[in-house]
Amino acid sequence: MSYSIDVYRKTIKPSKNLIAFLCFVSFFPQLVAGPIERATSLLPQFQKKRTFDYQNSKEGLRQILWGLFKKIVVADNVAVVVNTIYASPDDYGSLSLVYATTLFFFQIYCDFSGYSDVAIGTAKLFGFKLSKNFNIPYLAKTVIDYWKRWHITLTKWFTDYVYIPIVKNTSRSYFIKTLVLILTMILIGLWHGAKWTFVIFGLIQAIFIALERVRITTKKKTYSLPIALNKAPLIVNFIYTSAIILGSSVFFRAHDIPTALHIFKRIFTFIPSDNFSLEIGLKVLVIPILVIAEVFTRNKPYPLYNLDKYFSKPMRWVIYYLIIFLIIRYAGPKEQFIYFQF
Repeated sequence: MSYSIDVYRKTIKPSKNLIAFLCFVSFFPQLVAGPIERATSLLPQFQKKRTFDYQNSKEGLRQILWGLFKKIVVADNVAVVVNTIYASPDDYGSLSLVYATTLFFFQIYCDFSGYSDVAIGTAKLFGFKLSKNFNIPYLAKTVIDYWKRWHITLTKWFTDYVYIPIVKNTSRSYFIKTLVLILTMILIGLWHGAKWTFVIFGLIQAIFIALERVRITTKKKTYSLPIALNKAPLIVNFIYTSAIILGSSVFFRAHDIPTALHIFKRIFTFIPSDNFSLEIGLKVLVIPILVIAEVFTRNKPYPLYNLDKYFSKPMRWVIYYLIIFLIIRYAGPKEQFIYFQF
């Protein structure tokens, strides 16, 4: 779609190389779930000559390894707890349901960003560069910031091909922009599937993004929610963003609206969680390992990036084999990639 639209807009010229075009359309690493690549960035890579790059291939293998760790060790193990609790929410108390929803966030993050890492790493082996799709979304300070970090290529796609064109061709008042924003976020929700739960998920995101865009200007100061949050302690930012993202995740994960509302009801009636300690499990403790690794290397594309600079060859192989051991030893039950269904 982006190719056709860009040709229509004369942003790019139609490709005269049929093989390159067909390869662009069917490029298998990112074909199923992303990153969503534009013709403007990917198609020229098929049209130019590529040569094998040893360092780039090493980085590709490292990124694949990190992606497999996130998917197989973190996402698949966390899925066991999430699936169990969400399958029968009546059997669990408030704390357990909040816990399962939090784990679901890490499940879908590690599942999808893990796939993106595998896709980007695989493309590197063939000499292609794909777009970054995630940027540690759990560090987001606002909902706007969250969508700049989560499924970045999808957000940019809908911004460039839905939001901006409509706003340009209509009134640019705050009211119209808000309506277009709501439409865009609902479409992002529907992109995941034709269910009312996804519509509500998108609507919740739109409401808070609209609130964060409100600016009240006086002679002395400009007031807005993001400005207030930037001045607040980090814990306030964390609670605010987490509450919105996790709250909307209930609709995203639940099978239907009545189930989601029932889960909220059980959460806010503070029902005791008698078996909460049994649900934690040692395998869930891989989440702190993930968070520590990503936070300490947040300025890099992924935690294993450019290890040559910091570790000797024997030490690098120790790291590789340690991750491979964790993948083999602590692999969770096989779960298909969540975003394959979308």
